[in-house]
Formats: sequence, C-alpha cells, structure tokens
Amino acid sequence: MATIGKIREKSGLMLIIIGGAMVAFILGDLFSSRGGATTQDIGVINGESITNEEYQLRVQMRSEAFKSIGQNMTDELNQQIRNQVWNEIVRDRVLDPEFDALGLSVNKEEFDDVRFGNNIMDNFRNDQTFINQETGQFDPAIVKQYFVYIQQQFPAYWEMQKQSIINARIGEKYNNLVKKGLYVNSLDAKADYVAQNKKVNLRFIFKKYNEVADSLVTFSDSDVEKYYSAHKEEDAYQQEKSRGVKYVMFAATATPEDRLDIQNQLEALKGSFATAESDSAFVIANGTIGIYAPVVYTAGSLPNPIDSLIVNGSKGEVVGPYVQGNNYVLSKIVNNGKVDEVKARHILIRVTEQLTADLAKSKIDSIKRVIRSKNNFEEIAATVSEDKGSGANGGDLGWYRRGAMVPAFDSASFISSAKGKLQVVETQFGVHLLEVTDTRKVDELSLAQVTRAIVPSSTTLDNVYNTASAFSINSDDIDKFTANADENQYVIREAANVKPQDKFVPGIQKPEELIRWINSAELGAVSEPVLCDKSYVVAILDQINEEGIAPLENVREEIERKVLNAKKAEYLSAKLQGTDVNEIAKANGLNVNMANDISFSSSVLPNGAGREPKVIGQALTLEKDQTSVPLVGENGVFVFTAISISEAGEPTNLVANQAAVKSKIQNRADFGAYNALTEKAEVKDERYKFF
Repeated sequence: MATIGKIREKSGLMLIIIGGAMVAFILGDLFSSRGGATTQDIGVINGESITNEEYQLRVQMRSEAFKSIGQNMTDELNQQIRNQVWNEIVRDRVLDPEFDALGLSVNKEEFDDVRFGNNIMDNFRNDQTFINQETGQFDPAIVKQYFVYIQQQFPAYWEMQKQSIINARIGEKYNNLVKKGLYVNSLDAKADYVAQNKKVNLRFIFKKYNEVADSLVTFSDSDVEKYYSAHKEEDAYQQEKSRGVKYVMFAATATPEDRLDIQNQLEALKGSFATAESDSAFVIANGTIGIYAPVVYTAGSLPNPIDSLIVNGSKGEVVGPYVQGNNYVLSKIVNNGKVDEVKARHILIRVTEQLTADLAKSKIDSIKRVIRSKNNFEEIAATVSEDKGSGANGGDLGWYRRGAMVPAFDSASFISSAKGKLQVVETQFGVHLLEVTDTRKVDELSLAQVTRAIVPSSTTLDNVYNTASAFSINSDDIDKFTANADENQYVIREAANVKPQDKFVPGIQKPEELIRWINSAELGAVSEPVLCDKSYVVAILDQINEEGIAPLENVREEIERKVLNAKKAEYLSAKLQGTDVNEIAKANGLNVNMANDISFSSSVLPNGAGREPKVIGQALTLEKDQTSVPLVGENGVFVFTAISISEAGEPTNLVANQAAVKSKIQNRADFGAYNALTEKAEVKDERYKFF
C-alpha cells in the first residue's frame, strides 16, 4: 500500500486530483476582479443584501486555498471561483435556514465515514487517484492518507474541501427527506398507466401555415395591438433586464512581417535546443504555451518535407520551425525506439444494485472455469459479455499500449506473466475476465516541442488600435457610426439582449471587458476600442430594456407571426370542413396520413407534421370512426378520424406503477426543491455592477 511518503514523491498527485473529480466536486455546487472590497451591495437574497466586502473576502480565501497547492490561477479558474462563491452564498442564505429548522448536521464520525468509512461518497470512490496500483481496487486507506497530507501541508485547501464535503452531505440528507415526503396514490398511478397504454390509431390530414401564401390573409395594426394587449402578461412576453449594442470589429491578426519575425526567433533557437541538457526546461523557458509534455508523433501527421525530416531524423535532431495550426513549432526528436503493446480480449459483467461486486466476481469465476474446460472464450464473450462492442468480436479489444486503459485494467494487461493468463480484474465498469493473447514492441517517435503562437506584434496591435480609435472618435452618435462604417466598408454587427450576468456576446471571443462597458454605459454612448481576444471592438449602446413586460416594438415581429398564423388558421379551418377525412383531403389536394399507437404521452405526429401535443390530446378524445372539426395546432391545422381505439384496461401491478411514477418524481426532487426555494428567495445577482 502506498504511504504518505510515496504520495509526496508523486509530485503530480495534487494537480491530478485538482484536474479530475476533486476539483469538479469542489467547484461544482451541490445544486448547481477588479477593484478592492467595498461595502456596496452586489445582490439581494430573501430580502437580505449581500455586500461586496463579504463576497470579495470569500473569493480571496478560496483563491488563496488554490494558490497554496500551486494551482495555476487562470482567468477561467478565477471566474469559476467567483461564480462558485456566489453560488455558495445563495446556498447559505436559501438552504441553511431549512437545515437549521430540521436540525441537520454532520458530526466527526459521519464526516470520516463518508470519506473512508462504510459509506464513502461517490466522488472519492470513482476517483482513479485512490486506486491501489497493486490490487487495482479502490482503497479507502489512500483517501485517508491523502486527507492527512492535505490537512498537514495545505490547511487552507483542507478547510475548503472540508466545508464542501459537509455541505454535500447535509444537502444529501435534505434531499432524501424531500424524497421521503413525496407520495403517489393509486389514482395518480392509474392515470399515468392510462396515459402510457391507451393507444389510438388515427387517420389525419394537415396543412402547415408556411404552406399558405401570406398574401391570402391580411391583418392590421389593430389586430397586432389587440393580440399584444390580450397576451402581454404571459411569460413569453416578459423580458429580463438587458441591453443592446451595434459594434464594429477590427481584427488584430499577425501580419506577414509578424509571422516572419516569429519564424526567425525559433530558427535562432535551433542550435541551443539541440544541445540543451533539459528539454523540459528549454521548452518551458522558450515556448509561449509554457508547459512540457512529450508528443508521440505518428508518421503522416504533417505534410512533407516536415514529416519526412521527423520520421527519418535521429535522436537529438531539431526540425523546423514549421506551422501547425495557429503556431510555429520547433520539434526535437527525444525518442525513436520501441514501446510495448498488447492484444487482449475480455468479458465484462457490470455491477448493479441487484448484482453486487461479490456476485459479479462469482459469476466471472464460473465463466473462467467453463473457459478453462472448454476453451470457448469467444463463444461466451459473444453471448454473455455486457461490453456489447467487443463481445460481438469474441471480446477482442485489439492492440493497445500502456496507459490506454483504466489503471487496474492497464496494470493487469502489462504484467510480465499476462500473456495467456485468465485474470479477474475489477474496475469502475464492473468485473472483467481478461486474457492477453499477444504482445509486441512497436516503433514510437516522441518529440519535445517549442511552440510559439502566431500573434500580432506590439506594432501591429498599435496600428489596429489607432484605426479603431479614429473610428470611435469620429462616430459619436448612431448616424455617424453608421455613415463612417459604410464609408470604410466596415461590417456593423448587432448584439441584442445582452444581460447583466452574460459571459458571451455573439460573434465575439473573450468579451468580458466589453460586457462591463455595456452594463455601465449610457444610451447612445460609443466605446473606446475594447480588446476582445484577437480583435478590437468599437460599440454603440442603442438599446436599454428594463425588466418587466416587453414593449410592443420589442416583440412586434414575433406577435405579427402569431397573428399571421391565427389568420391562416381561420382560413384553413374554413377550407377543411367536412365529415370524411378522405373527401376533405381530395377537395384540398392533401395526403391522408396514418398515426398508429398514439397515446397521451405522445407529442409528435409522423410525416413531417411535427410536435403537436395539444392537437394529439384533442384527437385522443374522439370516439371510434368519429371525425374531428379542424384543430388548430402550433404548426398548422389538422383533421383526425379515430380508426381504432385500444383501451388501457386495468393495471396488472398497480403497486409497481405507483413505484415507477414515484421514482420519476423523486428524480426531479433534488433540483426541484432547491429551485423552488431560490425562486421564492427572489435572488438578485448584481455583481455586474462591479466586475
């Protein structure tokens, strides 16, 4: 078993854990900067103001925890931390009163139990870091060693993890209580059974709105206003707080001179790269990516002559510089030798609630004895293995090299005595019967690469900025903005409904600075050039939408479409009158369609009719041989005749139906309860005012 000393020796362990399940656990909520701290409010939850001071303090503490373990604080991670802290504040304000009222807590014994006791959380059990490399199995002792090490060496990170685990456990208790409180009676179960099992075969015709020429119907402004007045209170016409801009982009891309300069810089490094004592240090010091990872090269991956130079090069030779993607690359051949590969086959039995790991192992042991007796691995794999892909090929997995499989399977594949041996291996996928059928050594060519991104020089950036700045200065209102863009043949783009907490603007990469400007600018203001990734953007704020009912002009296009379709529905309903679907179809040049086994759970009609749950529900009320009146749907107008009706009858196992319906409801409980509480709390996230 690994010791704490071994954990320390494996310098990558901390980052592996952070990069995998653990960081997802910490950064991922159970249910889900610029400037210094101030006392200004950044939001409201349950009528309680959230101060910027509290928020910034929690962000700083979490950031320091990650810095303490050497985590690279990228923009993406910083944003994750800010969002996570906000989510935690919401959780505290919304859920903690519920937890306190119920007396929910986690004591020391339970805290240890969910980490390395009898009820270990899936976050740990499924983390490959805690697999014992000797046994290939999850090892609680390694989890315990990990936490001892973290608590001693990284106390700030330990406190963050500790609180996350406690929060998750209390949340799990709360969700279980909510689920226990859900009940489905026999009437609910029977209604669901009927909805699933009453089947009707329908003959129907339909005409879509888009198949009717707009010129055949007319509507007026008063029709639009009348529809708006009748429907404006509906959710569809409620708008969130948002703003809109028009903008022009000035691409800041590398010029031919910039590319040549980068190429020359790498050319000058070839000699020192070839003689470098440490390839990793050289790559980190001279590349713009700043990391070192040997690259396994496959012949033909690059065009000639580069491919030929690499494939035929000797160890230590430097090739390049050459273009790969949006980078110039200098490659040094660091290995041109052989690596081990194995060819193997396996039979998989999955572990489920009904079939425990012990039972799965017993089943595999029985299969193993049969194969030893009858030498029929391929036959049994084809009929028994729950890996259907390989099972169809007698369990064959083909050739693979070390590291291609999950750790336990990988270790078993490459032990010296593996060939021809039937091994029982347990992984997160289940229990396997593994047999290595062949081994070989294959050529491997690996490279150390110095990579320089093809980016514009400071001179190029200055030139682009000056052009964008001149446009901004001379375009201080919408008329000048439009005229100057037209004169210079600049493309004007539009971003409507940019919300305060949005992180994206259509067509713009890395728009954070622009979004900050949008949230603070006055109507009609023109921005200075804002650098967004590889372009400068000049924008004019031309729209401010307050929260509430959308003005008619903001939704006029959508409402006009609704009114137009309503007029077409009236037109089609008049034409599709009758008592016989075949005659109505013949009179209107329509096809008669069949829809078989339609139930109340159905939502889509065949033959291109589309999603029409409303008209399906109406059609299912027809008696046998009865023809409907024209039914107005989302996509067109329909007429149905019920050809046959198969009643659901009585459920054969009402208790099972109740359990199934209850399970469906419980599956929605975790997030449903939390979402209901946050909606009631009227959460207002106003961080955009400051960040």
